[in-house]
Amino acid sequence: MKQKIKDSLRKNLSIFIGVLVGAAGGYAFYRFVGCASGACIITSNPFVSTVYGGLLGGLIGNMVRPGGCCFIRPAEKREEDDHG
Repeated sequence: MKQKIKDSLRKNLSIFIGVLVGAAGGYAFYRFVGCASGACIITSNPFVSTVYGGLLGGLIGNMVRPGGCCFIRPAEKREEDDHG
């Protein structure tokens, strides 16, 4: 069981890091840029901006992880996949 958890964490580490960095960035955006009038949906509330930043960070983390949507495979691996 512990090995499954470790494997899952190792496999998804870039997503977890992306969520943490994105959430910190979302809160920093609220804190330093914010919205003075309170009419801005995302930046007027620290909870919403933190969650939104975490979501975007997780999506970016998923894109750059090995096996994610935008990871560039080595040429040898692409040739293997193309030929079966």
